[in-house]
Amino acid sequence: MNSSTKHIACILASGASVRFGQANKLLSAFKGRPLITHSIENVHAAGFDRVFCIVPERDTQLQKVCIAGGAELLLNTEPQRGQSQSLVLAAKQALKLKVSSMLIALGDMPLVSPQHFINLRSSMAEDDLVISSDGELYYGSPVLFGTSFFQQLLDLRGDQGAKALIRSLSNSTSVCVSSKQLLDVDTRQELT
Repeated sequence: MNSSTKHIACILASGASVRFGQANKLLSAFKGRPLITHSIENVHAAGFDRVFCIVPERDTQLQKVCIAGGAELLLNTEPQRGQSQSLVLAAKQALKLKVSSMLIALGDMPLVSPQHFINLRSSMAEDDLVISSDGELYYGSPVLFGTSFFQQLLDLRGDQGAKALIRSLSNSTSVCVSSKQLLDVDTRQELT
């Protein structure tokens, strides 16, 4: 393991945002700033060793906003392949850095508090655990993956993400969080 990097965070920011319309959802204003800025800041505030945004290779405007927020970039050359392509890129980075855990967060979930990210990480007692977020009506992202699952993430395909993988695991758990924090912005109305 790289002695200076134990826990990384990867913010997924390559989605098509079909329900949102033509504008780039992640660059749309939320509380006066680009939507993705909130996710980046909250993950940084939780103290992860490195924060990456997985962005489309051709979206230079989004790349600039992510860099300005202090994130490193992982360029997705095939965002049309769905969320699994972003997860594969994240897993490859985690394997390359030999980290003990990797957080997967979403760029369109601006209200997840730094404390929730800290709670996920502090629940990671061993490397063979997956820890999801559990709201009253929602179960899923953000998710913290232990080392032993990085290889399985490489096998994902399509736009379903890692939900099926997580559901199939006996060694997964969750951390409760207010469903308000788990707002996933899909429409313009949710920005207000």
